Amino acid sequence: MAITHQRTDSNTASLGADLTVDLSSDTIGDLAIITIRAGGVTLPTIPGGWTTAASNVSAHARAVAYRVKESGDTTFQFDIAAGLASSYIMDVFRGATWGEIAESAVSVPNGTALEFPALTVVATSASYLSATWTAASGTITVPTNYTSLNTAVVNQWTGWDSTISSGSLDPADGATQQQTANRIGWHIELLDSTTVVNTTKNLGALGVG
Repeated sequence: MAITHQRTDSNTASLGADLTVDLSSDTIGDLAIITIRAGGVTLPTIPGGWTTAASNVSAHARAVAYRVKESGDTTFQFDIAAGLASSYIMDVFRGATWGEIAESAVSVPNGTALEFPALTVVATSASYLSATWTAASGTITVPTNYTSLNTAVVNQWTGWDSTISSGSLDPADGATQQQTANRIGWHIELLDSTTVVNTTKNLGALGVG
């Protein structure tokens, strides 16, 4: 089964309002990935059943988490500390399982672009990028061959490439071009959930070994 992008969901909230996502319309086995940003130094609380893949507190608190849709899944609440504005982007994929994640260095200097880190990937993978920043304006330079998945949230962006080949993938030509913002990005490998590749990385991601 090819990995396919099913939908994108996003929202913003202010002054400590919690964020809620709904998986009721998704198919059992779909992979949901959420990136949450809170405008302070207290990380959002990730609900039970979700796996926190990465987190970073640098000017803003940010986390990446994922869940494979199960029977009976409906809404999940991500708690935000009082007084903090927040936002999230969630993308849902079919035919995918979690692979690896790499985190960029936090870029602070004016005019310094955010470069996404490289990953060593296999031919049955897809590449997913997520970025957040503290400024509320700016533009995105989309890496070659990548498709933007969300442009509605001013402090966040996601994109993906479903047609990559094996080897080292380095989408360094894409960046958040914020001039005065603290920003961070993640590069996530999505594995084809129906293909078992005989490597330690992929067997582990599929729950084998």
